[in-house]
Amino acid sequence: MSMNVQEWMSGEWDGQKYYSPAEWMKGEWNIFFFYELMKLGENACLKFCMDNGLLAKWYECPVCGERMKLVDSDGTKVGKVWSCRKRGVNAHQIKRAVRKGSWFQDSHLSLGVILCLTYMWVNRMTKESIMNDLDLASQTVTDWMNFCREVCEDECLAFDGRIGGVGKIVEIDESKFGKRKYNRGRRVEGKWVFGGLLRYSNECFFEVVDERSADVLLEVIKRRILPGTTIMSDCWSSYSCLSDEGFKHLTVNHSVTFVDPDTEAHTNAIEGTWSALKRSLHGTNHVAGEFDAYMAEYIWRRQNNYRITEKVQRFFGAISRAFPPPNKD
Repeated sequence: MSMNVQEWMSGEWDGQKYYSPAEWMKGEWNIFFFYELMKLGENACLKFCMDNGLLAKWYECPVCGERMKLVDSDGTKVGKVWSCRKRGVNAHQIKRAVRKGSWFQDSHLSLGVILCLTYMWVNRMTKESIMNDLDLASQTVTDWMNFCREVCEDECLAFDGRIGGVGKIVEIDESKFGKRKYNRGRRVEGKWVFGGLLRYSNECFFEVVDERSADVLLEVIKRRILPGTTIMSDCWSSYSCLSDEGFKHLTVNHSVTFVDPDTEAHTNAIEGTWSALKRSLHGTNHVAGEFDAYMAEYIWRRQNNYRITEKVQRFFGAISRAFPPPNKD
């Protein structure tokens, strides 16, 4: 059955009423909201995804250039498909999957299940809970959790701005992440991560670096931190050139017995950040190439520490940027 997209997007189709875009934004986006959305069926989920930029609201026919219609699939695809059928001159019959190029492409799960799964990941529900509540296989949940981390990674890579500024303090530090060899001693095998935290805010950056040389770290600092910023670091020699690069530089010597309480608080904040990041990665069996994604998840969660409704809305926004649904071939 085909539908008039404009009429359907206004709230009605085939005698059924659907929520308008404004109504989707009312109330809390909690697990009950997404369970109810899933129960409403694929059409309601499709509209929700269109309203929130996860799926295209229209698709242009590659032959005639007109907008295609949404029709029921023929059973070979999940959900509905875009269709354009013309007879006579320039006769053609074209179909495109409504999920093409989107967050949902190539998945055989229903839209409702994927939306629920995504909400659960954003809300830090465990893999086991997601498996049990949605009756999904372990590998399926693992794959989608990895997809979510990749969205966070895209968000981090897309951020090319700088933090700090005159009168602001950015704390910098570096640490090596990885398992201790033979689970004992202090030798760590992993990757060096260099980061900065803007005091009194959620703004931060983390980058994996190949080495801790002064040249490498200075390049990151100049690219990530605004001139005039007060930079706080330890006394490591690689940071000694910061004062010559337009930054105010404060150092903390951990070997000194007496530490100014205000300075100590500044130092403990960045060390607490590293500890939290390591704890977030503890026990994760990430393989080669996935470390950055786990780190990106931590950064995204730190930068989007809002109530769950806004957090989910922000993550859907990140999905729409990472997987912008196309309107044409």
